[in-house]
Amino acid sequence: MTVLVGGLPTMYASSGVVGVPAGFLLITPILLALLVGYVAVTQQVPHPAAFYAVVAQGISPTAGIAAGFVGLLGYNAIGISLYGLLGYNLSQLAGSWWVWASAALAFVTLRGLRSGGRNAKIMGCFLALELGVLLVYVLAAFASPARGHVEFASLSPAKLLVSGVAIVLVFMLAAMTGTETPGAHGEEAQPGAARRATLIAAAVMGPMYALLAWAMAVHAGSDHVVDSAGAFLAGHGPGPLELLGAVYGSAVTHISNLILVTSIVTAMIAFHSTGARYTFGMAREGVLPKGWAAVGRGERDGAPWAASLVQTVIASGVIGGWVVLGWSPMVLFTWLSTIGAVSILTLLVVSSVAALKFFNSGAGGNEGVFVRRAAPMAGLVFGFLVLAMALTNVNALLSLPPDSHLSLLVPGVIVAVAVIGAMWGRTLRRDRPQTWQGTGATIADPVTADVTRLHELEM
Repeated sequence: MTVLVGGLPTMYASSGVVGVPAGFLLITPILLALLVGYVAVTQQVPHPAAFYAVVAQGISPTAGIAAGFVGLLGYNAIGISLYGLLGYNLSQLAGSWWVWASAALAFVTLRGLRSGGRNAKIMGCFLALELGVLLVYVLAAFASPARGHVEFASLSPAKLLVSGVAIVLVFMLAAMTGTETPGAHGEEAQPGAARRATLIAAAVMGPMYALLAWAMAVHAGSDHVVDSAGAFLAGHGPGPLELLGAVYGSAVTHISNLILVTSIVTAMIAFHSTGARYTFGMAREGVLPKGWAAVGRGERDGAPWAASLVQTVIASGVIGGWVVLGWSPMVLFTWLSTIGAVSILTLLVVSSVAALKFFNSGAGGNEGVFVRRAAPMAGLVFGFLVLAMALTNVNALLSLPPDSHLSLLVPGVIVAVAVIGAMWGRTLRRDRPQTWQGTGATIADPVTADVTRLHELEM
C-alpha cells in the first residue's frame, strides 16, 4: 500500500521514466541473485542477526561485527522513518504528528514483547486485507483506461532505457527492502521456511509492483502518467485511492485509507522485530551487553523483550529529538528510509562476497554451482552497479538539488557506523578473543534454550 500510494508516484514523477513496470521486471532477478547466496549461508548458519552471521562466517568476525552494526542502523532507520510517514498522514486529520507517532510506537512496543508466531498471525491478517485492496485497485484501473483500451507501452524496454533509469532502479530496490528479513527469524521458523519465504517474497513482490505500476500507467495514460503522478504528489491531482472512490464509492476509499494505516503499522512491527533480533543475536554472543539477550516467559515466551525495548528507546530518542528540533516528519521519513535502504543494499552486496568465500572454503552442504558461485557472483556484479547508482543519485532520493552536498551524509553515516563496528571487533579480538572467535557461530539448541514451552519436550 505504501508503495502504491507513495512509492510509485514518486518513481514516475522523480525520474520522468514511463517504463517503471518494465523496471520492476528487470530488478527482480537482480534482487534474487543477491538473495540466493545470502539465504544459502543462513541455512547453514541460522542466526537472528543474519547479515552479521553471514559476513562473520564468510569473511571475518571483525567484518561480521561491522555488518551487524550497519544492519542495526539500517533496520532501525527504516522502522523509525515510518513513524514520520504515519504521523504526517494522520496529522492531516487531527492532532500533531508526534502524538500519532507516539501512539504507534506504544502499540509496536507491545507487539515487540510478543513472540514472532503471535505477531505473524496479526501481520498475516493485515497483509491479506492489503492484498485485497491492491487487487481491487488493479481491477479499477484496467476497467477505466485513459485511452479506452489497455496500453502496453510502459512494459516496453524502450520506455525504461532512457535518462532517469538509474533513479528508477534505485527507488525500486529501496521499495523491495525487507524481503531479506525472514532470515532473522530462522531460529523460530520451521527448517527451510525462512529461505522459502525470502525467495518467494522477492519473486512475487517484483511482478506484483510491476502490475500495480502498469495499472497506474493504463489508467492515467502512458503519455500523462508522469505528469499525473507529479500533480498528485504536489496535492493538485487525484491519487490511487481516489480512483477506488470513483469506481466503487467513497466508502471503499475510507476503508482503503484505514488499511493504508495498518499497512504502515505492519511494516513498523516487522522492522522493529528484525532490529530486536539483531540486537538479541549479537548480545547473546557478548558483542552487545549480555542483558539485552533476555527472552520472555508466558505470553512473551521466547520473545527477545530486552532487545525489543532497546529498539523502543532508540525510536523514542529519535522522535523526541525531531520534535525538539522542530523538523518535518516527512524529512524524518525521507532521510532515514534512504539511509536504511542504502545500508541494506550495501549489506546484500557484501553478503554476496561472504557467500562466495564461505562456499569456496569448503563449507556448506550439497549446494550446486549455481548457489555456490553463479548467483553470488551475479549478485555481486549487478548489486554493486545498483549500489553505485544509489550513491550517485542520493540527491534524487532525498529530493535535494543536484549540487547539494548534504547527500554525502548518507554514505558518511553508514561508513562511520561500519568503522565503529570494525573498531569494536578489533577490540574484542584483543581483549576477548573467545567472544570474537564465536561471532555468528551460535546455533540455538532447543534442549538448552531459555524458552518455557520447550522445557516440556521429552528427549
